[in-house]
Amino acid sequence: MEYPRGQIPNNTSMSSSSVVNGNATPVKNGIVRPDSSSSGNGFESLDHTMPGRLKRIPQDIPPPLHPQQRKKKKLKLDHPETPTSPTCSKEIIKITKPLRTPKSSFDFFNGMLVNPEIGYLVAKYLDINSLINLYSLSKDWHALINMRFSSVITTHAMQLAPESAQVFHFKCYKHLCRPDPYNREKLEVEGAIRDVPGFRWLKFILYREKAVKAIIACLAVEGLHLPRRVSLTLKKLWFLMDIPDNARRIRLVMNEQIWTNRDLFLATLFFMKLDMRLIDAIDGDTCTAMRKLLLASPGLTFMYRVLTRQELFTQMDVFQAWLHWNVSPDVGRDGEPIAGVKVDEIGRFARENRGWTRTPLIIRPDDLVMREAARRRLDMQSRYLDMMLWGFVDKKTFRDVPSRPVAKRSATDEVGEAMRGLDISMRGDGGAGAV
Repeated sequence: MEYPRGQIPNNTSMSSSSVVNGNATPVKNGIVRPDSSSSGNGFESLDHTMPGRLKRIPQDIPPPLHPQQRKKKKLKLDHPETPTSPTCSKEIIKITKPLRTPKSSFDFFNGMLVNPEIGYLVAKYLDINSLINLYSLSKDWHALINMRFSSVITTHAMQLAPESAQVFHFKCYKHLCRPDPYNREKLEVEGAIRDVPGFRWLKFILYREKAVKAIIACLAVEGLHLPRRVSLTLKKLWFLMDIPDNARRIRLVMNEQIWTNRDLFLATLFFMKLDMRLIDAIDGDTCTAMRKLLLASPGLTFMYRVLTRQELFTQMDVFQAWLHWNVSPDVGRDGEPIAGVKVDEIGRFARENRGWTRTPLIIRPDDLVMREAARRRLDMQSRYLDMMLWGFVDKKTFRDVPSRPVAKRSATDEVGEAMRGLDISMRGDGGAGAV
């Protein structure tokens, strides 16, 4: 019995195979499949009966399995199930699930340690607190910064406070330095480890930089403006107040390379503006005791706290501060404290080395500036009127100078940010005796 080409009826007695040119061809799902025992690819004997592509037996093709059914059968396929083609093998190839890649453990900061120069460049733009936290928490960064510890600290100092880094040099404040963590030796002394600036010195100069700006801002709020270069002069004045004896103070002021004529003029201008701030122009007298009291302290921190209204709230506070500066022999003779001030502390700030021994009276910085100006014959007294009118009247047009805008943000907040996390006392005597 002859059948149409490529088709076998369903009710045929050969349910498992069909003879095509004498070769047994398996049938599965209604599709003719080649015999694996035939030569070549198994389709050479079908070329004369099935030209072109193979034709399927008209039989109902089962629909693709639903994804839920596929899960039940545990078939992991990346494509829908389709009828197998004649070139496919009889067995279904199971595609295994790809292996899980481990989570990325990339660390941004440790990744930069591959190139140390990039690490130093990033550390240059970190703020001081972030740099300290990174230095203390990361072992790799700790070792990296130790390799160039002095360079990292001085770079931060020159970037954030260049004037303070030059005026308050770390060699003058040895108690704020530390031995070189890389054990580099001094060039002058063989076998001795050199001292390098530490994080304490960096915070020290940042505080003084902010405090000087706060003093200038407090005077500007009251309408007493100062030239821009007076900031450098105030830092030199603060460095002068750190010296606890008269001999070195006098030698420092007499050095014309450090204290130029311009610095003497700007310092005198600052003293006059300070007097104008502390004296009531209408009801007050011409007493300059308050200015002398502020400049008799070991530094400008006390002046900053007074101008920002953190000290001297009452008359009793002023009296207690005056006792630290008073040197009257009748005061404290009986050995009893006066207004809560011990006898040993009375007149402490008025003597050399902060009054710990019976030493001569120390010369205040305003007296040193006046004496040096007279020694150089600068005729400073002829400039007093110009100093008083500076910032109020234009010297060329003789008209009032318009008021400059002042930041509404208080100077106390500014310095408070610089002092956040500071672990050393900076009440002026922190650097005393270190020069």
